[in-house]
Amino acid sequence: MAAFAIPIAISGGPGASATTPSAAKTSSHIAYKTYGETCFLNADGVRYRTGPGTNYRALGHVNRGQGFDVINWVAPRDGGIKPWGKGNLWGGPQGVYIRYDFLKCH
Repeated sequence: MAAFAIPIAISGGPGASATTPSAAKTSSHIAYKTYGETCFLNADGVRYRTGPGTNYRALGHVNRGQGFDVINWVAPRDGGIKPWGKGNLWGGPQGVYIRYDFLKCH
């Protein structure tokens, strides 16, 4: 399987970035082998969802600065090309999905 990299803005400094290593196929989606990342929302009114795509039900929304611990990155299942983080909102729901471009990760 070919490697796939996800550019993620790092809040540690201008122009910093990180990538994730190669993907591993699971039963229902592709999970990227990145675990334990601490992220923060970079926009207001971002919806968190039951699955990795806009076709999944929105459970609520969060605002800029909200903490989110990423369990893993998954490929979108809505025909999109941007990966989604599955993780746990600080003080909120667990196992929810947020698209990576709404996150700044350390």
